[in-house]
Amino acid sequence: MSTAVILVTTYLGYRHDHVQHGGRPRLVRDLARLLRAQGFEVTIAQKGSRDAEIELGGGIRVRKFQVPVRSWTDILFALRTRRLVEAADLCVYASCEDGYPFFARRSIGIQHGIWWDKPDGSPLKRAVTNRIHFARMAALCRKARRVICVDTNLINWLRLHGAAGHAAAAQCEYLPNYFDEDAFPPPPPELIEQRFRGRRLVFLRRFEEARGPLPFVGMCAVLKARGLDFQASMIGWGSQEAAVRARVAGLGLADRIEIGESRFDGVAEALRPAALSVVPTIYSEGSSLSAIESIGMGIPVVASDAGGLGNLIVPGFNGYLVKAQPAALAGAVMQALSSREHYLRLAANCLAMRRAFSLRHWRAQVLRILRETGLVADPPAGGAGSEPEREAVAADG
Repeated sequence: MSTAVILVTTYLGYRHDHVQHGGRPRLVRDLARLLRAQGFEVTIAQKGSRDAEIELGGGIRVRKFQVPVRSWTDILFALRTRRLVEAADLCVYASCEDGYPFFARRSIGIQHGIWWDKPDGSPLKRAVTNRIHFARMAALCRKARRVICVDTNLINWLRLHGAAGHAAAAQCEYLPNYFDEDAFPPPPPELIEQRFRGRRLVFLRRFEEARGPLPFVGMCAVLKARGLDFQASMIGWGSQEAAVRARVAGLGLADRIEIGESRFDGVAEALRPAALSVVPTIYSEGSSLSAIESIGMGIPVVASDAGGLGNLIVPGFNGYLVKAQPAALAGAVMQALSSREHYLRLAANCLAMRRAFSLRHWRAQVLRILRETGLVADPPAGGAGSEPEREAVAADG
């Protein structure tokens, strides 16, 4: 049986053996299932607090390598996984830095956006940081058959580095994140009407500075001052949770903002009553899973102009794209809710994008890339392919 290795910083927890929250673990899970359906025996290799091998069943296992979760340990992780990778028929770098500098040629990479754009540090530190990340990305692009990018921001950033950057960008292909159509069903018309009347705003993200929880609270304060009748939900976790709760209380918004903890399997339920999804990212954004899942459920998105959000949101079509500032976000919310007719058009346009952001479409495109690069064999002439493949191809037209 052919073997595939997926390298990722963490899939199960570093100290525990439960699947983590977030878009990257979910992508790794779906990729492992797709490769398994193509006949591969799949190993997910990750950093961990101990060396361990965990059988997940169905021909998929996780191997943990005792390596700290720090950027400076990436080379150590690459060294420790090198023998496993070299013996595999296919390697997928789901965290593109983890294989540097020992990238395999029978491989693809999946790049999740620029995450080194935090607005801090001296000009010298920023120049060194950019150079390091370019060296790693360029090395991956030279070795891997293709690099899948969740946004075009990274591709255009590569082009800023002259001829070498253009050569690296030529190996990249834009394929956005996705949502599971079965887990996120389209809403009936009466629910869309209820959403408009209910005017519930949802922040479904980690409570971290980069994700903009405090600008969201500030936005709610502006909306209250402008007399908008609304309710809001903030669902997530993170280092700024205490600061968020303090800001909500300090601004007298406890009657407007409900704060809860997210669950890996509770996203659709949390989004269901939302009139608008707000994604006020300040920096380090790829293509937001929260935005894509909202669009898939017919919920217009008010987002900032950071990272790859501009690849997802067309202002006035399926939401609005503004600065991650309270007043700007509040203005976009009021514009989206300015009339029933306008809101219904935004919601209908979101639903028209379901197929483009669907899991079936994503699987079909990944299979196409693997076949084009010779990493997965074409199906036999006249063969129907695997069940997941038939579904993907049928859904993709």
